[in-house]
Amino acid sequence: LKWLFLFHPDYNGSEQLQVHQNPEVTFNLGQNAHLPCRFNARNVVQIGSYKWYKDHVGGTEVSNGTHGKAILKTNIETFIKDKNASITILQPSHNDSGYYYCEVDLLGIGRANGSGTLLRVNEGTVQLILHNSPPTVSTCLFYYNWKKECVRNCILYWENI
Repeated sequence: LKWLFLFHPDYNGSEQLQVHQNPEVTFNLGQNAHLPCRFNARNVVQIGSYKWYKDHVGGTEVSNGTHGKAILKTNIETFIKDKNASITILQPSHNDSGYYYCEVDLLGIGRANGSGTLLRVNEGTVQLILHNSPPTVSTCLFYYNWKKECVRNCILYWENI
């Protein structure tokens, strides 16, 4: 019976290929979002490719450069040698939150998909650091525009965390 599946057009080689993804990853605005994807193949991998989809398999492909976001893909040598099909979304926004699916296609072995990774993009936090010092024109102008009064002996620093 097994030879029937080998020649069946819907056979995807899932017995010979498994794709593994983290169920969920969380990053803050301003951080690059790394979406790991690894695969196991029973045979030696020599030729293959991979794709990433947003929302569902076969949905919007994000790994081909037409998604509108800067994406870093694992190079082909790392893909073949380390069985790594990960991507990194540069500077993700809230709109990038959602499910992402890794699809690996190996010549002579088949095609398989991961179970999906939920990407959560949270607000970054801002920390205010106040130091006593003589007032400066820029400090007074900034504070005046915000509170409509000038502050003495205070400089305001913004620091993204």
